[in-house]
Amino acid sequence: MTLRNAIRCLFAAVLMCPGAAFAASCDVDVPKAEQIVPNDGTHDATALSEAVRAATNTVRCARGLAPLATDPALVDMAERYSRDMAQRGFFAHQSPVEGRETLRKRADDAGIGNVNLAENLITGFFVDYDDGDRFSVVDRDACEFRDADSGRLYDRLTYRTMADDLVARWMDSTGHRRNILSADLTRHGFGMAVDPKDSALCGKTLGTQVFAGG
Repeated sequence: MTLRNAIRCLFAAVLMCPGAAFAASCDVDVPKAEQIVPNDGTHDATALSEAVRAATNTVRCARGLAPLATDPALVDMAERYSRDMAQRGFFAHQSPVEGRETLRKRADDAGIGNVNLAENLITGFFVDYDDGDRFSVVDRDACEFRDADSGRLYDRLTYRTMADDLVARWMDSTGHRRNILSADLTRHGFGMAVDPKDSALCGKTLGTQVFAGG
């Protein structure tokens, strides 16, 4: 896994939505950036959402796009959807939960107005493992695993490196990349839950990134 170096930008924007002001800057201060993300569901949701926003703004600002601002309502919406997927055992943009089947319905349920919306979903792990690689277990309780071919011990992911990995993989997908680089989207929220049924690599993550604009 290649970690992206942060790209600093020199401009900021104040983005408006009905009834609220959202400030955004290319240079995001990420709390707990270098701390390891715990794999028991006790991660700092605010720190992780800000880390994902920072990684997202890095690629937007590098292309001359305005940075995204944090919207607490979108963060709550994303966290709730990730929990729904983890608890109910599905991974899709269409939810089996009545009243929250679509992104639009989930936004209405969260009290978000009639705005442009987009959503990215992703799965991941707590170590820098590439899906499909062969690995051996060193100490499962300590979340230690080794690449079966190279012998390399996988690194545990920090808030920053987990966010960098998620955004890098979204950028390799045309639809997800389009959402990240949309000039029509101005606000951001991210939430993550741990799949309780998948413990092969000390836990599998389910992430939801939600955008709004207009």
